[in-house]
Amino acid sequence: MENGIKKSTKSKLKSDDLEFLVKFREQQKLRCGEKIVQMSLAEFGNEIVKHSESVHSPKTTSNYRTTFKYLLYHFGNVPLSTFTKPFIEDYIEERA
Repeated sequence: MENGIKKSTKSKLKSDDLEFLVKFREQQKLRCGEKIVQMSLAEFGNEIVKHSESVHSPKTTSNYRTTFKYLLYHFGNVPLSTFTKPFIEDYIEERA
């Protein structure tokens, strides 16, 4: 249990649990070494819409475009690193 969160490995054997844990720790080490890419809201929106065009219906992609249009209008083209929970709560409250 890490940080008070219990996660099921969905296995019945302790050896399977241990194997899962070893793989999980290896993946965590790899992620710690990855470089964080700085990105603006507009760049992120463009990537999401581009991805959506290849996997979602046209209506869903249109909804994503509209959502990012509103986000850009409200926040401006800010870096994603500036987004915090209060930042988003303010946006949701204004849109309600």
